Amino acid sequence: MRDVARSGTALTDDGASIVWSATGSGEPIVLVAGQAVTMHSWDDLVPQLASRFRVITFDQRGIGASTEGSDPPRTTRRIAQDVMRVMDSAGIARAHVIGHSMGGRVAQWLAIDRPDAIGALVLIATTGGDAAGYARSAEATADLVSRDAARLAVRFFSDSHLRAHPSAVDVFARKEGSPATRHRAYEASSSHDSWANLPDIHSPTLVVHGNDDTITPPENGRALAHVISGAEYLEVPDGRHAPHLDHPHVAGAIVDFISRHPLAG
Repeated sequence: MRDVARSGTALTDDGASIVWSATGSGEPIVLVAGQAVTMHSWDDLVPQLASRFRVITFDQRGIGASTEGSDPPRTTRRIAQDVMRVMDSAGIARAHVIGHSMGGRVAQWLAIDRPDAIGALVLIATTGGDAAGYARSAEATADLVSRDAARLAVRFFSDSHLRAHPSAVDVFARKEGSPATRHRAYEASSSHDSWANLPDIHSPTLVVHGNDDTITPPENGRALAHVISGAEYLEVPDGRHAPHLDHPHVAGAIVDFISRHPLAG
């Protein structure tokens, strides 16, 4: 049996180096992180997934250990092409995909444009696009852009989780990458609009949303589940923008969902 790489670097046509890491064994799952945050935003979820699956995380262009390249993408659809490069580098022809926030926007394009490469799809705290979706308040936008830990903490995590884990928000609050990189990520996320294409998704889909998410209001998750054929919907009581990290039953629900939709099927 050949060795399976545990880490590597995906190279793009414009010279970007996208660093990825893998843990666990079994069917592969690729995790796509949110806007301008590193692969470490998944750290609390990975062990629960890796008990059953091979889990691949990566730093997007210009973030963490990954470099920018000469023509960095400004759309979620182009970022999805980078995810395919990561899969190629990791030797994966087909994988389940989990996307959080902006990563969920990217994951939508993977399922739309490359259905041959995608198994089960899990969309967490995300939307089909701001223009035709349900907007956050100006105050929530200001908090998100600020990257101020105190302002972001209560928007990402429940009060009980913050009491037990006061530094949980730090990975989301750090200003990763250059100002230009962060601006491009904001452009990509804010310009995303897949609503008209979502009926083309035929991957088994689980939509997860906190009922108290003020960054991406829960009406967006409900709308995604309505538009994507056959999608299952899990709304998390007292869930905010990271319900997969501070509500233990969510990880179990994700593992159960993906297990019910094996790639071999």
